[in-house]
Amino acid sequence: MSEDQNCEIISSCDNDEEDEMEPAIQVFNNFEDKMCMEKNEQTSTSGVVFQKLLCEFQEVHKNEDDHQNCIRQGILLCGEMIEIVEKATIADVADFHNCLKLLYQELSTFRSIARVQSEKLFIHEIFFALLDLFSKSQICSYLNNDQHTTFLHKEFYKRLTNLFLDLASTATRSVPFIGNDIGTRKYTDILCAMGNGVKCDLQPSTWTIQPITHDYQTIEYILAFLWSLTDRTIIVPWFLDIGFVKTMLECLKIADLSSNQADNIIGFIYNISRHDDGADELRKFDGLLMLKNIQNNDAEKLDADKGLTISMAIALLSTSEQIRSDNKRMNKILNQLLQMTILAAEVSFIKKNCSHQWSVFFRLKIIVKQVFMYPSL
Repeated sequence: MSEDQNCEIISSCDNDEEDEMEPAIQVFNNFEDKMCMEKNEQTSTSGVVFQKLLCEFQEVHKNEDDHQNCIRQGILLCGEMIEIVEKATIADVADFHNCLKLLYQELSTFRSIARVQSEKLFIHEIFFALLDLFSKSQICSYLNNDQHTTFLHKEFYKRLTNLFLDLASTATRSVPFIGNDIGTRKYTDILCAMGNGVKCDLQPSTWTIQPITHDYQTIEYILAFLWSLTDRTIIVPWFLDIGFVKTMLECLKIADLSSNQADNIIGFIYNISRHDDGADELRKFDGLLMLKNIQNNDAEKLDADKGLTISMAIALLSTSEQIRSDNKRMNKILNQLLQMTILAAEVSFIKKNCSHQWSVFFRLKIIVKQVFMYPSL
């Protein structure tokens, strides 16, 4: 089912929302303090691995008037940084931290640019540049918990990954996808690595050789990015026929259903169900049965929003005969959706410039039409 125009309407409504995720740079301070203490115990020699890059970052930072060029240069330098991380020692922690701070300052301007309609081509360019950084073998290995990557280097990759994910999630809301983007499969490896990273972190007891160094913040970033990306239904084919849907269903089995992780996974599964081919793949891996079992057996662990999202996914995965045979439950869902639509519309009329409420209104209107076939809405 194609509703990219609807997604564009929703994305434009969402552009003014504040990004609530904590910037990745802010969580590096404790790590730097810890590493510097260890460095002082071992050596007083300053590292040299990142010194050239640090000077280049400082030069880029001086050119504050050309934001677009600064962002482009920052991303290029970031690619170079990834390539030399494995040469770094504890003595290089401070330089890495300083490079990351300058990188964050340059790329943070992208947040405001990503909300400007006239900058869509630039947003498209940077979004895919970020995906190309993700796709580097070092990041994929980190997310796949490569046992040969040292703890220090994993920490470096973690900080970079969190920053990329944060910015990519911001860009996803407004990037204008084109025909060539839809058919691309060049990001299969990194998408699968993200799925594996989530799955591994949700079941850390299965790893006995070396503890996983991802943290829940990284998992939150990954899941938020995946949820945002699949909200653009036109991109759902990226996730099909690569085992990703199966992985996310397995993650839902593992996750604590009352957690934020479960909220994001359920949102992802719902977004996949909105696409015809995505719905077919969910059915192939018994997604409909799993969602029904959660709804029937674990309802007490679900808040109202999760319960409603699961119900909508069930409706999208069900045949018209299955929907009619479960008339009582479906009528209850429809009543909830219509009530939410009415409330969203009322708030929007009171607060004329409240784009978030209009986003809710349009989204629920689309859902009611898709799921319950009310074409007059």
